[in-house]
Amino acid sequence: MRLAAAFVLLTALALAAPALAGEDPQYRPNPRDMAAARASLLRTADLGSGWTGGATKAPRPQGPDCATFSPKQADLVVTGAADAEFASTVGGLHVESEVQVLKTPAMVATDFARTVRPELIRCFAAGLERSAGAGARVVSTRRLPFPRVGSASAAYRVVTAVSAQGQTVRLAIDIVAIAVRRTEISLVTIVPVQAQDAMLRSDRRLARLLAARARR
Repeated sequence: MRLAAAFVLLTALALAAPALAGEDPQYRPNPRDMAAARASLLRTADLGSGWTGGATKAPRPQGPDCATFSPKQADLVVTGAADAEFASTVGGLHVESEVQVLKTPAMVATDFARTVRPELIRCFAAGLERSAGAGARVVSTRRLPFPRVGSASAAYRVVTAVSAQGQTVRLAIDIVAIAVRRTEISLVTIVPVQAQDAMLRSDRRLARLLAARARR
C-alpha cells in the first residue's frame, strides 16, 4: 500500500474527529485578537525544507462532546481564532496548529483545567473510529512526558491502524495543548509509528517556539 493513501485517510479523519458539537464557547472575534491568533500560528519556515501548506480558514470554536465527556464551555468567550496545516513532500507527514485567543487569562486556565484531560483524548479517539468506520482502528492512547511550556502544557498520543488499498499501516497522532496568557495553542502531528520518538522531539521544539511567539 502507498503510505500516502493512509495519510490522506487518517488526516481527514483526525481533523474531523474533534469537531463534535457539544456545549460551545461564545465566539466574539475582534480584529486585534484575530491578528494575534494568526501571528501565533506555525509557519512553513518552522518545519524546514520539504514542507508545503500554510494558514487555512479556522473553524468556529466548538466544545468536545462524548457520552462520558462534555465539559462546560458556554461561559468562555473566544475572541480570536486561526488555523494552519502543513504536509511533508517526503514521507507524508502532516502537522496542524490551531490557535484560539480567549477574553481573559482566567478563561484559558479554566478551559485548560476542564478539557485537557485523558477523557478528551479518548473522546478524540472515539470520534476518529466513528468517522472511519472500518478504515481506522485505535490501538492505544496515552499521555506523553512533556516539559512545561507557557502557563501550562500537556501532550497525548493516539496510535491507529489505518486500512487502505487492502493493507494496514500504523500511524501515530500526537496532540499537544499549550496555554500562554490569553492564548490556547494545539499542535497535531501525524507520522508513521516508526518515527514516533523523533516526533516527540519535534513536538517539544515546536511547542517552545509557538509559546514564545504567543508571548509576543
